[in-house]
Amino acid sequence: GAGKKGSEASSVGDDEFLEGPAAPLAAALLTDPSHREAPLVQQALDWWLQSLPALGVDLAPELNAPGDAMLNAFRRGRFVTLAKGEKLHSEGEEIRHYSIILLGRCRLRCRAPAPTKAAGAAKGANDDGGDAEEAEALRAALDEDGAVLVGTVGRGEPIGLLPGDLRAPWEAVCSERTAVLLLGAEDYAATLRPYHRELQAQAVQFLQQHNVCPQGTPYQLQKFAALLRQRRVRRGTVLLRAGEYHRSVLLLREGSCSLFSPPQERPPALADAG
Repeated sequence: GAGKKGSEASSVGDDEFLEGPAAPLAAALLTDPSHREAPLVQQALDWWLQSLPALGVDLAPELNAPGDAMLNAFRRGRFVTLAKGEKLHSEGEEIRHYSIILLGRCRLRCRAPAPTKAAGAAKGANDDGGDAEEAEALRAALDEDGAVLVGTVGRGEPIGLLPGDLRAPWEAVCSERTAVLLLGAEDYAATLRPYHRELQAQAVQFLQQHNVCPQGTPYQLQKFAALLRQRRVRRGTVLLRAGEYHRSVLLLREGSCSLFSPPQERPPALADAG
């Protein structure tokens, strides 16, 4: 898991990375949490938070906790670095840490879904090209290893899985040299978990207020809310493109979005007439 690989990566860490981009963090966080100097930890947190807007990055809402929650997370968390291609965790693995991306980027990906019997029967019964288009969209969504890209998380974002989750729904693979802050179950409970429970309660209230999943029980809505990730999206950002394969369901919480139909080719007669 992330703990073992992370500690190995740190012990043989890239000196250029630790002395370059990660230097402000490494100076405070490379030491054991019990021996960290409070002023250095505060400086590291301040530097990290100030670096985000300069790169056009917003701190994820899950990390925008009140009070000293993030400072305490920096005091208690384990700082690890991983090389490009290393995994924080594998699909199906038990999650032992709450992971925050400090520097770098990770791809979240899962195994491609197997074709269903119903889809195979439909393919034989219909020749309108719909199944072929769906299969082509799925092929386009696969990466070089044949996995489906679920999403990408970077600086200022958490991986999103919680310590104690028994089976990770996807694996997290570093796209570049990456620095991560790992919080074990006890450290997560003492820092960010109270705030996350507040966010989940707000999410449940939103789902109930807007009649999302109206047949869901309070327990089911609570489990659903725990899987949701809040994201702020800048004006003009394209969230979805027509014809692309998507693995996520998006719920608009605030603001507005415009839906555009892709341009269609005009029939030859109309084209000639125009």
